[in-house]
Amino acid sequence: MSDQGDAGRAAPRERQRVAVLGGGAGGIAAAFALTATQALRDRFEVTVYLPGWRLGGKGASGRDRDFGRIEEHGLHIWFGFYENSFRMLDACLAELAERKDEHVPGRRPARKVSWKTSADAFVDCEQLVLNEPAEGGRWRAYCAPLPAAGADEPQRIRRWGIRFLVEWAWDAIGGLTGGLPGQAVAADEVDAQLARAAAIAAAIDGEPGGEMMGIAPLDLRERTMAGGLRAIAVCFRKAEEILRRRAGNRAGRTLDAAHIADLVKALTAIVGKRVVSRYEADDRAPFDHLNSLEFRTALSGVGVGASVDEDLRHDLERLRSKCLLISEDTAEASIIRVFYDLAFAYEGGDAARPRLAAGVGIENVVSIAGLHGGRLMRKMRSGMGDVIFAPLHEVLASRTDSAGNASVNFEFFSWVSGIEAEGRSVARIEVGRQVGYAAPDRPYSPFPGHGEPRWPSNPDGEDPCFDPPTREAIAKMRKRAPRKGLDGLAFERVADPLGLKLPPRSLRRGVDFDHVVLAIPIGAHGEAAMPLAGEGLLGKAVAASATVRTQALQLWFSRAFSGPDGLGWPCDGPVRDRISGAHDKPFDTCSDMTHLLAEEAWPGVEGPKSLAYLCGVLDDREGETQEQADARVGANALEFVGERFGKPGSPFWWDLKPEDIFDPAQGKDLAERLQSQYWRANTTPWERYVISLPGSIRHRIRPDGRRWDGEGEPDWDNVAFAGDWTYTPINAGSFEAAVMSGIDAAAALIARFGGGLKPASASGPPWRRPVPPS
Repeated sequence: MSDQGDAGRAAPRERQRVAVLGGGAGGIAAAFALTATQALRDRFEVTVYLPGWRLGGKGASGRDRDFGRIEEHGLHIWFGFYENSFRMLDACLAELAERKDEHVPGRRPARKVSWKTSADAFVDCEQLVLNEPAEGGRWRAYCAPLPAAGADEPQRIRRWGIRFLVEWAWDAIGGLTGGLPGQAVAADEVDAQLARAAAIAAAIDGEPGGEMMGIAPLDLRERTMAGGLRAIAVCFRKAEEILRRRAGNRAGRTLDAAHIADLVKALTAIVGKRVVSRYEADDRAPFDHLNSLEFRTALSGVGVGASVDEDLRHDLERLRSKCLLISEDTAEASIIRVFYDLAFAYEGGDAARPRLAAGVGIENVVSIAGLHGGRLMRKMRSGMGDVIFAPLHEVLASRTDSAGNASVNFEFFSWVSGIEAEGRSVARIEVGRQVGYAAPDRPYSPFPGHGEPRWPSNPDGEDPCFDPPTREAIAKMRKRAPRKGLDGLAFERVADPLGLKLPPRSLRRGVDFDHVVLAIPIGAHGEAAMPLAGEGLLGKAVAASATVRTQALQLWFSRAFSGPDGLGWPCDGPVRDRISGAHDKPFDTCSDMTHLLAEEAWPGVEGPKSLAYLCGVLDDREGETQEQADARVGANALEFVGERFGKPGSPFWWDLKPEDIFDPAQGKDLAERLQSQYWRANTTPWERYVISLPGSIRHRIRPDGRRWDGEGEPDWDNVAFAGDWTYTPINAGSFEAAVMSGIDAAAALIARFGGGLKPASASGPPWRRPVPPS
């Protein structure tokens, strides 16, 4: 049912009705873009159909009923180059600030949130810890500071982050190596080379003058520069390579590829004067392996577009015979492994089968390192559902056309079970009903109470909007749940979690919708959209796609990480908000999330002092049920915490004891205390993570329904596609890819059916668009 009351049902017929199937990042970005202006709201009426009680899809989060603790699908980090995502959030928050006091008859006013801008909603990740295995089962941690923009920096994402990349390289290499030995390069020569590089970089950045802020030859006489300069060189070599094939355009002028070529020459001239010819095996810093990426580009002659059919590690191994600087262990270096881990790039979730299209991997390394705008990685101040999807819901729910009719309706508890076509059009959509309502005019309201909008971890079964059979069935479902925190997830995993067997709704073209945005995850297309896919472009995209299971673990601790009585952390110190990666499975990525404790309630008890989120892939096992998979993640957590934490040389804490696991019930041993923590196995088609297998990019479909290169006509005349499985400038599982796809899906519909209205497309540098081979 819509949470708009009756307002959305009286829209004038000339409005184009769009059914958005799916409430994740792609679908919501499409709804946001389709109704971004008053003219668009007068032209389009959007209805979002989604299972369960909350927006977000894989980005959904909830609040525990007893302690208000945040429970996530996994670890959610935004990279600084997420330009479109940050822009959408800022626009949403600005609009929410304007609308929160408005009152339209028949609708409640939009609720306010604590965040005024995206800068308020995020904290900077201050330190990256990369882990390399050492002798005797120990680990060696390398700690790099992450760049942070100064207080006077614009709170926006910069299109070109050259100077930030250079600044960070000096700091990061210094932290990772601890200062490698070597003799200094002649100061005059270094000054001259950097002055030339700085002038070119300023020209490319479109800024006056010939200086890069803070990049005078400050510490060059004292630091080893080789690793940092090689890391910078690979970025510009890649930019040069792509710009030679495709002219880029920024602010109405064409970038000169020769500028980038000159910069590469200036930087590599310094690299040629490298002061360290070799490193002792136990002193090699992870970032030294970026040499391999630079020389891969320089010597192989294989461009990004031509390498989407190869795996990144295999490509490095293949090139080893051509370049002595690619060592036998390059492919296993933490700087390489961490990108596989962040992208869950393991086929079938099998840690022994790492697979990542080389071109996609390198393009996104360049984006992460070079386009971050001064903030490489950012963490939300609360759960993703609260920070991102709650304000988006409130804004969309408050949008109306000029006559006061709702522009966006939400049909919660709606499971899309089938799509039928007639000719080249979607003609019918079958939508299963997961709950029954007491009356049509009493729809489900997603946020209980009257405070800030916060998604609960399960729907309120006592809500009077539900009919008595639904309330009774929800109560029984909670009693059957194996653990608290999992009871509501069934709505997002199965079509009829309550067993009510309600008759489905049949949506018809021309009556209930005119156009469709298919924002269902690619893994779930077999259940809902395969009749639509057939043997066309969508069918090929589905067949070539790959997804993996993931597992997530959240641990609350009774002691702080830092301080004299703290648990400890590699590279301990005043730094907060670390993220640690490239250690062993099953949880290969770990983040300090202590800052979230300020958002949790913990009434009646002395709350925890620190918090960590961990995640990793989970291998497929034929015939395994959801309950068995959740139990397996619990067993992984027990083994991981019991056997690996607290060991000397561990990437984690040195002296963890059972009582350090925060448990309001005061369990007597580690196993009991872990039962109070939160973990989950993400196994269903709706939860699995999209990965970028070699050879798969050429089969992706664009949001407008065309093939990846934009050639030809769409197979369907009233469908657009949204999600990180479509062809975007990123082509990898990420929030930004889904948002870009949703924006471009909306742009396609506006261009075709907007009555002359001009669409706004997702933005991104042209060199972030890998071109598959013909």
